[in-house]
Amino acid sequence: MRVLIFFLISTYCISQVLGSELRPPYMEIHMVIPPKPIKWGSPKKLFWSTLANSWYNDYAPNGHYMVYLVLDRPNKYGVKRILTGMSRTDKMATVINTLKERIGFSALEYEFNGKLDAAEGDIVEIAKSRKKDRIFKMSFQLDEEKSEKIQTYLENFIKYGSFKHYGGNMNTAAGEGAGCADFAMVLMNYATDGRLPFQAWVQDVYVPKKLMKIIDGKEGKKVRLPKLMFTKLPWAKGPEDGVLFSTPDPDMM
Repeated sequence: MRVLIFFLISTYCISQVLGSELRPPYMEIHMVIPPKPIKWGSPKKLFWSTLANSWYNDYAPNGHYMVYLVLDRPNKYGVKRILTGMSRTDKMATVINTLKERIGFSALEYEFNGKLDAAEGDIVEIAKSRKKDRIFKMSFQLDEEKSEKIQTYLENFIKYGSFKHYGGNMNTAAGEGAGCADFAMVLMNYATDGRLPFQAWVQDVYVPKKLMKIIDGKEGKKVRLPKLMFTKLPWAKGPEDGVLFSTPDPDMM
């Protein structure tokens, strides 16, 4: 119950920032663009573009997805509007720790401590991102059945502690945990019965095993920073020498 209260906010405050012409129930996905584009051309380009964004004093250094759900009647907690998203508990600490532990590109699927956004914070950042022209949204009209499915998923995501596990390459639909993008994509899947071109929005790369410390759950050699900074390795060709990493990309969406 405490977690639910944490990311729910009053109808009045949300409606002042997030107005819509849709009738309840409906859902919006708000996507914040990174300060600079993430470059997927090679491991080296991904490393430098991600690192550069991470040092910005910014709410969403590598982009962020937020979910806004509006119900046609109050749920069992007396709430009609829900605004939240998946985040790491401490963004800068995760950057420093992954560099310190020298796990290399294992960070892409590493499990960090996760949390659900507080709605108060999301409202402020949505307003800031609008002023900087760094946000766009997708809106979904829901019927009663889809609304119930999304609410049930959110309740179970909280009930079983899935929100505590932040990372990539997780089975988010099954409740393993999620990054912010995967969390949003699962809810969009419920809203559209899987009819959106999800695969066209996903970056699929095989990360070279030579640039990863943790491979198939096993600890390997530490990946020192210069190896990532100056690597000339391209993306691997397949599972023999790489690990598949898939993630939604706001630029592609």
